[in-house]
Amino acid sequence: MKLHGESLSILPNIYDCAVNPDIWGNTLEIGAQKLGAKGAILLVIDQHADAGLQLNHYSKIWSRAPERVKMYNREYAHYEKPVWDKLNSTPKQNLILDTTFWADESNLLERPDYKYLRENVGIVHKCAARLNDNMSWWDTLVVHFDKKLNSIPESAVEGINQILPHVAKSIELARAFDALKQQYNAVLSALDQVEIGLCIALENGDLVVRNAEANRILAEKDGIRFSNDGKIFVHDTKMNAQLQNAIQQVSQTACGENATHELLFLFQRDSGSAELLIEVAPLRDYQEELERNLSGALITLIDPSNPQSFNSARAVSAYKLTPAEGLICQLLVDGNSTATMAEKRNVSPETIRSQVKSVLQKMNCSRRSDLIRLVLKTTPPIKSATHQRT
Repeated sequence: MKLHGESLSILPNIYDCAVNPDIWGNTLEIGAQKLGAKGAILLVIDQHADAGLQLNHYSKIWSRAPERVKMYNREYAHYEKPVWDKLNSTPKQNLILDTTFWADESNLLERPDYKYLRENVGIVHKCAARLNDNMSWWDTLVVHFDKKLNSIPESAVEGINQILPHVAKSIELARAFDALKQQYNAVLSALDQVEIGLCIALENGDLVVRNAEANRILAEKDGIRFSNDGKIFVHDTKMNAQLQNAIQQVSQTACGENATHELLFLFQRDSGSAELLIEVAPLRDYQEELERNLSGALITLIDPSNPQSFNSARAVSAYKLTPAEGLICQLLVDGNSTATMAEKRNVSPETIRSQVKSVLQKMNCSRRSDLIRLVLKTTPPIKSATHQRT
């Protein structure tokens, strides 16, 4: 998808926020201006009691007067409940416009909540979208427009739709980095504590960081290895070209010259072991731990045959699996075959196939690799800092 210049230019700011969420407020302000809006709000709410990442960020129309937020939430937020209910049941990154949702309300602008926003904040129309569909957390971007506008401009709708996948990806990346921050002082320098393979590459493919698990995977030289010229090299010529192109594309996205927010590969290793999952996403080293103004790619290598930290408990809870389904989910991400699961559960293979189908359906996954990615997004596999010190 090709982005217009104004939408494209905000991408570096968006990906900076993955490592430093504290700059979301300024990013929302810049984005609103570029999109022709007056302000924006970003909400990220962890659904678990022992919540990890919790974000509530506002552009200046809200942050300058926090009492407006408190007043609106206390007195008027209940008017919006039907919209929030709709967002919960709408596919991710599907923008809902107030003028469409409330089309039957002829006196909408005189409703108490709209009057308050018009008179106290200077806004009227708004639109919103849920960013990710992972049920372990709830995230939404809301964009507001000046009271002088009779409707939301089509150009703004187009621009918002273009940046939604990038805001969503930044939030997803931020969860893993936030988990690192909870236990370690640095972020990028602590990647060895993540028990899936992580590499950071420049646009030309040069690797500037590889964590321990990535080194293990590449050292096996099972169809993929670390080349003499400092890059990841895949033996399959076609896939190698695709991987190098993916690194280039997302690196350009990180510096605002492209619009690719992620690329995924399933790689069949020479030995016939479980397929390696490869994800390539934009990354910016905002805190300059590696080098100044780095814009590159975060390459994730997931080896289903080495799932020592694939903990599915949070995902099982979020998707309301039964105890039996929860056990099947964990067995799946641990790389067990149907026959092995049947033996461990002392049931027939047909029963296992039925339970696997139920698990995948409930978790909106079409295959085992999707399930593994979902589990890892829900609970990033990070070693305990306490364990490291003992």
